[in-house]
Amino acid sequence: MGCGSSQQTNQVVPIVKKVNNLFQATKVGSIEVKNRFVMTAISKLQIEPQADQQEDYLTDYYTERSGFGLIFAEYDQITPLASSFYGSEHMDEQEEQIEEWRRLIDIVHQKGAKIVLQLWHPGRAVLRKFNGGDQPIAPSPIAIRTRNQEILESYPIPKEMDIQDIQEVVQQFREGAIHAKKAGFDGVLLNAADGYLVDQFIKDGTNSRNDEYGGNIQKRCKFLFECLDALTGVYGADKVGVKFSPTGRANDMYDSNPLQLMKYILSECERKKIAFVEIKKHSQLELVKNSGEQVDQFGQISPNKQIPNFFEEMRNAYSGTIIANDSLSYEQGTQYLAQRTFDLINFVQYTIVNPDLVDRFKHGWEVAKSDYSPQIQIRNKRRSQRSSIFGFEKVITINQ
Repeated sequence: MGCGSSQQTNQVVPIVKKVNNLFQATKVGSIEVKNRFVMTAISKLQIEPQADQQEDYLTDYYTERSGFGLIFAEYDQITPLASSFYGSEHMDEQEEQIEEWRRLIDIVHQKGAKIVLQLWHPGRAVLRKFNGGDQPIAPSPIAIRTRNQEILESYPIPKEMDIQDIQEVVQQFREGAIHAKKAGFDGVLLNAADGYLVDQFIKDGTNSRNDEYGGNIQKRCKFLFECLDALTGVYGADKVGVKFSPTGRANDMYDSNPLQLMKYILSECERKKIAFVEIKKHSQLELVKNSGEQVDQFGQISPNKQIPNFFEEMRNAYSGTIIANDSLSYEQGTQYLAQRTFDLINFVQYTIVNPDLVDRFKHGWEVAKSDYSPQIQIRNKRRSQRSSIFGFEKVITINQ
């Protein structure tokens, strides 16, 4: 889910100073942002299982990153029984917890940044020990073929969701948006990426249903748009976004025709006038290991072969606001922005290890790059000490 090794070295990447529209204000739906930098959402694994309280460090974490125009708050599971890993976050109706978020959001707003909460449900991407022993749910009873990277255990076969299950999850997304709005978040982001539940519905590799929620693209996307409608019913379409990873392989995902799938989805998102889409490009870790091979160990076409001109194809299919999710270089990002291939950038790993990334880019200062492993090295189940994901916890800003 975007987590990486705590065992890494931070490399220094030189950049060339060049002022451009990265630093210009813009609107994301009705949300006015001071620049086009987007802080990536990452769950920092600091909350003990079933704990309800935010920790003080969250305030420091988000305050340090308030130079970004738009901040995606960490993954927020819509139910405590849908945890994909130890310590993931869940916000419910408890006033004390909402008030803690409200105080944090006020601080972020005072520094001129906007903050959006990402809502998600892992679906099949969860082990029983993480959700109270319950069987995971998914569109179809198809288990993840790879092992859980945190504790190296195999995933169970999930229960195929019935109509009641689907309706309950849609309602949980709605309630998540209600809590987010009460806390003061500027908007919400639906995670339909990364191999989690909504992603599992839209892709043919994980959805083998033969009812109204499976089969052709339109039916596979029915659940996606029901969840999206639940969020827009609370916030309005102009404050709701959705995240996709068309060719991503996280959590053993695959679709046989991701470009056709995205063309349909993006046309519907444009019709619904949602605020933005965040589109995540596959990482180098997700490519076929042998560059000369066209398929992976499961006989699936390599991501880079499925949509070669990735962001250009996304722009051709969508005229609304696109946030690119990719560890682009500064020069790549500015070139894409100048061509309006996309409108804002989530520089991913650069945003995590450089809290002051905006200033570093603006002034031509050196930028740290996280050299992370594909395997999560955290093994301390008790979480008695803070985890350090991508080195986020001990990062020094230029001004410190």
